[in-house]
Amino acid sequence: MKSSILFTTRTSTPAAGARVYAVDSMRGLAMILMTLANIPVQSGNLLLVTQWITYCAGPAFVFLAGVSAWLIQGRRPVRETALFLLKRGCLLFALQLAVFPFGGYVVLPAIGLSMFVLAGLLYLPYSVVLCFGMAVVLGAGLLPREAITESVYPMLPWPGLMALGFCFGTLYTSGLARVLRLALIVIPGCCCCWLFVILGRFSGYGMPIPWLLSLLGSLAFVLMLLAFFESGIGRVLAPLTVFGRVPLFYYLLHLYMIHALLFFGWAVGGTGEFLETGGLVVVISFPLCRWYGRYKQRHPDQWWWSYL
Repeated sequence: MKSSILFTTRTSTPAAGARVYAVDSMRGLAMILMTLANIPVQSGNLLLVTQWITYCAGPAFVFLAGVSAWLIQGRRPVRETALFLLKRGCLLFALQLAVFPFGGYVVLPAIGLSMFVLAGLLYLPYSVVLCFGMAVVLGAGLLPREAITESVYPMLPWPGLMALGFCFGTLYTSGLARVLRLALIVIPGCCCCWLFVILGRFSGYGMPIPWLLSLLGSLAFVLMLLAFFESGIGRVLAPLTVFGRVPLFYYLLHLYMIHALLFFGWAVGGTGEFLETGGLVVVISFPLCRWYGRYKQRHPDQWWWSYL
């Protein structure tokens, strides 16, 4: 394996086994934030908060899905990984029918489409995948807001974000020292923060957010927190991995729980009720997600659970 991160081979295997703590923790945090974003609210301030959360949590999850795809390919042939991504994408489109009654969610189809694209990119050189990811993210980010509606927009940059996450996954399989890996995470994170501030001064940080500013904020969010979880301090938030290891299971579970609470008269008025609802869903879901995660770990022969 070549020493340069830009030429890391795809035959690498994760140095720390099948799972990476920082990735699972960051994914778990993104899922909890997504819980708050999916709580129906009427207040103008709370609506603004949920929209900002959506702009951060959704792209962060897609980026991390790309990282996971790289880690999976480190343990499987390319053809097997591509087939897994295609099956997983089909499952996400099918599951959309299960959550469709809850409103116009586009998260599952957007992720499914991104997995279809990444399945094809697996057969291309690393440098091509990286250039594709950067071109799609920048191209979608520079589109004028009037050119496309917000309900369709996630479909555009997310394949690029997943491709960038796939390339980013090399940091966890290249045998780098933790200090160097932290530097390679923090430096691009700081660059995204700097660009976010500079562009924000021209746009006023107002809503609606320009697409590129939104993407830069999302990437800065995920990269800086990945660095935090990579450090020893981040270990205090280890329970987040419970959600991060079963993200699709938790995603479906939390949607049904939120709407079950609302159906039985649970009111979400002010900020207090909003936070109470999110906290209740997370607390109830925790033992269920932990049980499901342990069940998957104890039954690796039951391969069909790996898709949920």
